[in-house]
Amino acid sequence: MFRYILDAYKGIIETIRMNNKLEDFMVTICERLFDFCVKYKRKTEFKKICYDFNLFISKIVNINYNLHPKTSFTIDIQIKESNDRYF
Repeated sequence: MFRYILDAYKGIIETIRMNNKLEDFMVTICERLFDFCVKYKRKTEFKKICYDFNLFISKIVNINYNLHPKTSFTIDIQIKESNDRYF
């Protein structure tokens, strides 16, 4: 059962993670996912999620420094709210 819940959270994050219009929703989902892992003592999954989130942050940074193509929905870390949210 835990596996299905974790997969559902990860699926939601994968779907909305690169959309700047859904940043607040993604942060809320990430917080719920972290709380879920802590509550049910899912250490391995927590580590994997943290690793995936670090990759996501590095991808945002690379996009903002023109190492990857930008789209109209790309998260811009130069905006103060986005920067505070992730860093």
